[in-house]
Amino acid sequence: MKAFVVLLMVSIFSVIGLGQKPNLEHETLDSILHWLQEHVETDTTYAHGIGLDAISKAYTSKDPEKIAQSHYELAYWHDYHQRYSSDSMVYHYEKSLYHRQLTQDTLAIANSHLDLGKAYMNSGQLEKARVQAFAGVHLLERIAADEDIVSGYNSLANLHLLTNEWDECVRYARLSYDLAKSNGDHLHTINSSIALMDCLLENEAYEECHDIGKHSLDLTAKYYADQLGYTVRCLERMSIASSGLKLWDRGLAEATEAWDIARHAVGAVQASGHRQSVGDVLYKQEKYAEALEVYSFIILHKEDRAELWPMYDKIAVCQENLGQYEVALDNRKIAFEKKEQILEYKIAKLKSESFIKYETEKKDQEIASQKIQLSQTKKIQYLSFGVAGLLSLLLASLFYVFNKNRTFTQSLKEKNKENELLLKEIHHRVKNNLETVSSLLTLQGAQIEDEKAQNAIQASQNRVLAMGILHQKLYQKENLGAIEMKDYFINLSQGVLETFEQDREVKIECEMDHLELDIDTALPIGLIVNELLTNALKYAFPSDFEARINISLEEINTDQLLLKIKDNGVGADFDKAPTGTGFGTQLVNLLTRQLRGTIDRSVDNGTIVSLILKRSKAV
Repeated sequence: MKAFVVLLMVSIFSVIGLGQKPNLEHETLDSILHWLQEHVETDTTYAHGIGLDAISKAYTSKDPEKIAQSHYELAYWHDYHQRYSSDSMVYHYEKSLYHRQLTQDTLAIANSHLDLGKAYMNSGQLEKARVQAFAGVHLLERIAADEDIVSGYNSLANLHLLTNEWDECVRYARLSYDLAKSNGDHLHTINSSIALMDCLLENEAYEECHDIGKHSLDLTAKYYADQLGYTVRCLERMSIASSGLKLWDRGLAEATEAWDIARHAVGAVQASGHRQSVGDVLYKQEKYAEALEVYSFIILHKEDRAELWPMYDKIAVCQENLGQYEVALDNRKIAFEKKEQILEYKIAKLKSESFIKYETEKKDQEIASQKIQLSQTKKIQYLSFGVAGLLSLLLASLFYVFNKNRTFTQSLKEKNKENELLLKEIHHRVKNNLETVSSLLTLQGAQIEDEKAQNAIQASQNRVLAMGILHQKLYQKENLGAIEMKDYFINLSQGVLETFEQDREVKIECEMDHLELDIDTALPIGLIVNELLTNALKYAFPSDFEARINISLEEINTDQLLLKIKDNGVGADFDKAPTGTGFGTQLVNLLTRQLRGTIDRSVDNGTIVSLILKRSKAV
């Protein structure tokens, strides 16, 4: 939340110098904790050691409040400077919460939940972050701690922003912002506005986002003029909102002002990332040469991380539009590799977490088995206590087994949810790979002059499009095993029309009921429809013709489907040899046989192609 402020303070201290290590060996624990609070921004080589000394003294005192505070101070130092692994920050926030829970301080316990939730968010453990954030908010709501609950709602807004749950993100961001504003809490109003603006931008509520940014900017200028980080963040988000409203001059001015503030504060190289807003405005205006210069500057001076893949992708787009196809292809490959690294990391993390949970459950089962054996031994030893004692022990055992079964069932649900997430990631990755193939075909086609070769490449792109849309629909749905065909046909038709630049001249209608099919049936049907649409757009309609194509798919019975594609064109002459290579016709016939179907072609005020197909029975 204070990343830019941190950057400024770290830079200032690196220039001023850090001084000598203070002698705190004989100071009290309270004095050491006070020193850590006052010098958290001093990124010294010895501050970490002082924090460890404080923890050691706190454990000696056996005071849970002091132990919790010492762990918190060191966790906050890790959070502030991010010099070590995020695991260190998480570890100390976990210890702080554990010892806070040994006290009776409900407010401190609630805030410890929120601190740990933010740490989990920073380390990508979003489900754990959700548990801690809601635990903290529920405690704060119970004790009506308005000032602290603003931060709690803000944490929930940021969490839902990371999980793409936009409605919940906006809801909690508004709660945080409105509560801080009504309390006259200017600092929390500004902080809450950042998350609210991010949520509104995702929902394309650009006018409201810009108004909120302007209000926060005014508050910052009036009360926190020296906090440049707030100003920069507000201006960057206002620039995105202005661009969304196509107010290019205003958006560019806001982005440039944010970049100038950051650049003058810490230097152009160290603040290079804040120049991205300038590049994005230029990119959206299709000023590719200027945007390319900005993005290249940022890439040159920022650490080369996988998260930069969208910028490499934009650089490639700029270069393609400037005719620099060879370097554009190189940057497309870099973007693809970096995006793949992120996906591989997520998949590996899911696998690792699944393995850890499996090992934990196995150990829990071993412990449970040992407890049951011990319980049986005690039953024999205390049999003399009579029927009443035996009945009590039996009831306790039943309760224990019930509780363990409930825990195990919940664990299975969580594992199933993780497996679904992994499958969605796979479909997402396949879709992205198909997009990369399409981009490579585009680059290849741009360098070919032969019309037949270009047509063949275009046809291949449309087939890749048909497969890509299918995988996109799969990872966007709750039901990962089926495709809703009407929606699929609509998206596929729009893509084909855009390819032929006929989305305004040709009207495609999908007159059919809701119908879901498995992927093994949906994919060949999608490819068949793609070929027939492509054929109709190429040959069915003369120029300046009010063209219409109708697509329908219905169930004849539980095993058979009727697919019909009809156009109002000139009508095909089936006695003539096929125009072109004839590969499309061969592919339709092959896919029809694959689905154990039949095909019928006729002419009646246009061409009608009817196919009776059987559902796939893939193993």
